[in-house]
Amino acid sequence: MDLHQLWTIVSLPDNVPIVLLMIVVPFYTWYAMRQAFANDRLIGELEASLRQKSSHSDRLITSARRDVKAQICDAGHKPRGIDPRRSDLDLYLN
Repeated sequence: MDLHQLWTIVSLPDNVPIVLLMIVVPFYTWYAMRQAFANDRLIGELEASLRQKSSHSDRLITSARRDVKAQICDAGHKPRGIDPRRSDLDLYLN
C-alpha cells in the first residue's frame, strides 16, 4: 500500500471524523492526566500544610481551654464578660 492509496482511503468523507478522533482523543487524554497529576500534587501539599496548621491550632485551643478553666476556678464563679455562646478559641483570641 503506497501513500496515495492510503490518502484515498483516509480522505473519504466517512473516514475523516475517525482520523480526527485518532488525533484528538490521545491529546485530551494526555491533557486530562497532566491536570489530574497536578491536582494530586497540589492536594498533597495542601494536606501537609493543613496537618501542620492543625497541630498548631490544637495547641492554641488546649491552651485557651486551660486559661478559661483557670479563670473560672480562680474567680469562684463565671468571669464577667464571657458569653457562653462563644467558643474557647474566641475567648482566647479576643
